[in-house]
Amino acid sequence: MPHVVLLVSSGSGRRRLLEETLARLAGPDSEVLSSREGETWVSLLADNLSGGLFDERRIVVVDGAQELGPLPPACVALLEPPEASTTLVLLYEQDPGKALPPEARERIVRVESRPLPRFGRERLDWIEGIAREEGVRLEPGALALLSEAFEDPGELAMEVRKLALLGETVGEEQVRALCLGDGSRLLVQFLDHLCRGQAVPALACLEGLRRRDEVIPVLAALHNRFRLAWWGARFPRRSGQVERFLKARPYAWKLAQQAGARYGLAALTRFTGDLIGLNLQEKTGQGTGWAGVELAVQGLLRARKNEGSRGHPSSMAAVRR
Repeated sequence: MPHVVLLVSSGSGRRRLLEETLARLAGPDSEVLSSREGETWVSLLADNLSGGLFDERRIVVVDGAQELGPLPPACVALLEPPEASTTLVLLYEQDPGKALPPEARERIVRVESRPLPRFGRERLDWIEGIAREEGVRLEPGALALLSEAFEDPGELAMEVRKLALLGETVGEEQVRALCLGDGSRLLVQFLDHLCRGQAVPALACLEGLRRRDEVIPVLAALHNRFRLAWWGARFPRRSGQVERFLKARPYAWKLAQQAGARYGLAALTRFTGDLIGLNLQEKTGQGTGWAGVELAVQGLLRARKNEGSRGHPSSMAAVRR
């Protein structure tokens, strides 16, 4: 008689969760099968009441288990503990609810993916938990950069698994080298150099982005980073409160604070205003493309924290002229 494992997950994290579950369940002599299309509870349980004569363990993966419908009460008695020779792994995108009665759930092992939090310490804890499972320690800079660079939990877990091959401790530069593709690496470098006021490398990165990327995603990335810098410069004595209010990620917030110290509120106000204007123009078909971005960036790089509001016309005004 079969044992049942209930796996609840959706998106790319589902595949990772299934792989991990099968790795725990399957032994060297296990046979992993897929259920037939159009199965019902009755046919599924009848076909898997026992393994083959020479099978040490058989695992049957049931994708789209919600199509099975409610489990008939008479079938509950057929569910066995984990020692059974056959295990059914039922894949649900969400909790099946009343389709599985309480008495059935007492006999079923539930495996559920923990969603990746979007912000805060909980997000970093999630990543650190994956790293611990893989036997690697992420230094604070590496942890913050991973949190900033990846949104998909499955992709993030895969990158942590890759980093674990490097050894017990991984730093920020190793994350840059191994986890960021050429396009992502170039964009992160551009934002970082610009926040630090490093004109030559920032403009070199901008030229590289110009050759390979669309302008609107780069404008969005600039706005996301320098929006934080503007708020930090606007309320410098409430830095912690601003960080929590904006739900800023640690890496982006660290660089945004450097930008605030480098440029000051007046320059950041002009620059963020330029970015908003450029983005609006691009989306309405009236934009100047990369020329407008480069002019705005050059205007920011010329700025100094104490230059005040005098002397430098808005780069958007220059574009219009």
